[in-house]
Amino acid sequence: MFFATAADMVNAFENDERIDINVKYIRCGFYDIPFINEYYSLNDIPNIGYSSGNSQGLDNYYIVEKAAIPNPDKKILKDGKTVFSVDPWNVDKRENSALIKISLGGLSKSGDCLIHAEISTCSDNDPTNKLMKIFKSQIRKNFIKAHSGWWIGLEAIDKYYNKVRFVSIGAGEPESCDFRFSV
Repeated sequence: MFFATAADMVNAFENDERIDINVKYIRCGFYDIPFINEYYSLNDIPNIGYSSGNSQGLDNYYIVEKAAIPNPDKKILKDGKTVFSVDPWNVDKRENSALIKISLGGLSKSGDCLIHAEISTCSDNDPTNKLMKIFKSQIRKNFIKAHSGWWIGLEAIDKYYNKVRFVSIGAGEPESCDFRFSV
């Protein structure tokens, strides 16, 4: 788990010449048509670095190899409406050799909190584990370790330390639940 700005993530995961990952980011969610929002760079993701709300886990993407063709699940809701689910936990993993979920976090809608990001595996196979190892390595190389497995991007510290709350749950939680660290 980590706190980061858009620049922190792009620098760590895409602008570092030490790594060569050939991935795309696919927005999770429900759609009226079997449509998938695919982005080939973090920079292409709309509003990266800003949360769409005031709590963690709202801006979820899954990371797959560029050649992967994900299949959204067709679901029939109780009212009879058909929707298509693009979610890393129910996408047919046989179509994706590597599958990782990233919850981007970012500055809250209220502007007074930096919401943490999180990255996790969705499959237990060699391609997924290899890709996750790359992302974890880049976090260790480009972020500062705070404590208990938490990492903080350099720009996040520079822009937001002692200026906004660093929250691990949501802006509505009491400040006593905020993430605390010293630089």
